[in-house]
Amino acid sequence: MSESWQLGSRYVLERRIGAGAMGQVWAGRDVDGRPLAFKLLRPEMADDPTVVARFLQERNLLVNLRSPHVIRVHDLVVEGPRLAIVMDYIGGPSLRGLLQQRGNLPPAEVASLGSRIAAGLAAVHGAGVLHRDLKPENVLLDETPNGLEPKLADFGIASLAVTATGHVGTANVIGTPQYLAPELGDGLPSGRASDLYALGITLYEMACGIVPFSSDSPVALLRMHADHAPGRPDGMPDELWHLVAALMAKNPGDRPDDASAVAAQLADMVPRFAGMPAPAPLHASPPTRLIGSALPTSGSSPETVSDDDDESTSHRRSIALGVGLVVGLCLVALVAWLLLRDTGSEQTKAKPSATTSSSTTRAQPTVVPLSSRLAGSEAEKNSATIDGRDFDDAVVARDLTPPTCTRPVRFTLDGEFTQMELLAGFNARPNPSGDTGAVVVRLDGDTKQTVNFSSEKAKALSLDVTGVRSLVLELRAQRCSPQDHQSIALAEGKLRRQ
Repeated sequence: MSESWQLGSRYVLERRIGAGAMGQVWAGRDVDGRPLAFKLLRPEMADDPTVVARFLQERNLLVNLRSPHVIRVHDLVVEGPRLAIVMDYIGGPSLRGLLQQRGNLPPAEVASLGSRIAAGLAAVHGAGVLHRDLKPENVLLDETPNGLEPKLADFGIASLAVTATGHVGTANVIGTPQYLAPELGDGLPSGRASDLYALGITLYEMACGIVPFSSDSPVALLRMHADHAPGRPDGMPDELWHLVAALMAKNPGDRPDDASAVAAQLADMVPRFAGMPAPAPLHASPPTRLIGSALPTSGSSPETVSDDDDESTSHRRSIALGVGLVVGLCLVALVAWLLLRDTGSEQTKAKPSATTSSSTTRAQPTVVPLSSRLAGSEAEKNSATIDGRDFDDAVVARDLTPPTCTRPVRFTLDGEFTQMELLAGFNARPNPSGDTGAVVVRLDGDTKQTVNFSSEKAKALSLDVTGVRSLVLELRAQRCSPQDHQSIALAEGKLRRQ
């Protein structure tokens, strides 16, 4: 819609200025002519009284939140099928727009803007809210006489995401993969440390123009967050790098736990970085370092290893390998002597070898495609195109029909697997219509997680399925008429077992 229309008795919405997985954003005004922005949440949310009740409970919390570094929420409106958040209208660009224009920023500007973003995050946390999707797109820049003033937007809205049962879920919310903390990729609840991890990624991108981890596969990207230490960009001052690396620690307990303290650290850096030029923006992420499943401990984060430490570690590793080789040769000689001494039969001598080989095979993780465990007739294995990428081994839902627009797709796991990974999105046609969809995960009948996505952007999911016998993925679409609906597909689906 492009014409003006009334919301309640106080507001007029004039033009749509954006859309996303949670709904649409409009610009408008109140009866006094004050410019405002309006976030209209998905219409189906208004059909659930539990969601409406939670929405109204959040009103005082959000409306009373005051910070110069946070978009002010003025009102929450429930009107028939509409739920709307009324907030300040900011005419300036987002931090994403600034980075697209300039590539990256000088260290002093990174510290200055970052300090105020962290202060906004501290205010949000102090009000008992988690942001859950901090990234440059959600930092708006207000043009003031003193320069650009960053303001956090879309805070707390993720807590209104709807689960499979229609109840509000606040724990397992998947954000944007490039900024997603490792614990969220593993399906664990979010916390203040998860927001601070996203702040670290944002500071990294402000300093060098690119995020530390990148991959065409969202599933692979989540594993990089969990298993790789970020590479240090050239030109980032030591003091800034040490803070950014601490914010990106793999273990939430090893990260700074107070956004206001992070804001103070960054503010202290501003005068010391004065006059430092911005380095050339990077076009590829610096090489990362695989750290496996070992989590960094307090005071010895592997992300902050210096070049001297790398050289020393390499030297120690060479010595260790040499010693290991000598020990290994001795063990081989000992085993050979014992075998030659053994007077038993060839069959008896072969058994230990066979047992060892079988044990080694079982220790290796096995990966099978999710489509191989498809059960029932609600979906089929087929090719699909998600986010502009083609997949030959996708699972595509059949017959999503009104009025429910849902389809439960069943998989038989029989307790054989330990982890599931998949990419969920619309099987896009040209000119996507802006639909939104969701995948609701049920393990042995219990709802575990809901992943929301739009026709423009798929979402990745990684979940522990240890001991699970039955997996149901309920696919939901906002619309499902033949003219408007785009079928939902699950691609890159993998099951792992030890």
